[in-house]
Amino acid sequence: MPVLLQAQLVNGGFETGTPAGWSISGQAGVRNASFGVTPTYGSWAGYLENTGNGTVLAGDMEIALHLPTGTVTNFVSGTPTRGSVMWQNVTVSAGQTLVFDWNFMSDELNESPIFNDFSFFSVVGATSGVTDSFLIASRNSSTFTLGGPAGFDGTTGWSTTTYTFTASDTFRVGFGVMNVTDGGHNSAMMLDGITVPEPGITSLIGMFAIALITRRAKVQT
Repeated sequence: MPVLLQAQLVNGGFETGTPAGWSISGQAGVRNASFGVTPTYGSWAGYLENTGNGTVLAGDMEIALHLPTGTVTNFVSGTPTRGSVMWQNVTVSAGQTLVFDWNFMSDELNESPIFNDFSFFSVVGATSGVTDSFLIASRNSSTFTLGGPAGFDGTTGWSTTTYTFTASDTFRVGFGVMNVTDGGHNSAMMLDGITVPEPGITSLIGMFAIALITRRAKVQT
C-alpha cells in the first residue's frame, strides 16, 4: 500500500486505529479490511454513517461545520432526516490542496429513489469569507457496484477528490453523511488519505521524477 506523505492534517490516514484529531457529531469511527472494504492507505480508514442513536439533524451539522443554514438540506431533493459529520481545522496558504479518498455505500439501492441518502464535504474559512460545500455522492447520482460490507446493497468504490484553497486562512474541513426521507436504512462513507501536502512537496516530487527520467535517458544513449 502507498505511504502518506507529510501532511498538516492530524491523523488523516486514521492509522492510530481511532478518529483521534477529528471532532465528531453523530456516528463515526474507523474500520479496517475486516469490515469488507480495504483502506487505501495503511490498515485503517475513517467511517461515518447516517443511522443510530448518536446521529444529528441538518441544523446541528451546519452549526458544527460553520455552514450557512439550509446548506445540508439543499444538497439533494427530498427531506434530509439525520446523519453524522466529522471535521478538523487546518491552516493553509492560498494554492495548497486538500486531497482525500472516499467510498460511499448504501442500503437504499433497492428502495424508492425518494430515499436519496448522500455524502458531502465542506471547507469554511475563519476570516477569508470562503464557504464551499460539495456533494460527494448520493443514492441517485452515483454509480454502485452491488455487494460490499454486510448491511449494504453496494458501494461506489474508492475515488479521490482534490480541492484547492483560494485564500490563506484557517479552514474548517468537514465531511458528512445524511439520511433522506427515512431514518432506518443505513448509508455510510469511508475516508482515507486525507492530507494537505506541505508547500513544496508536490514540486519536489516533480523535480525528482524529471531528474530520474533525465538520468535514465543519459544511461540509454
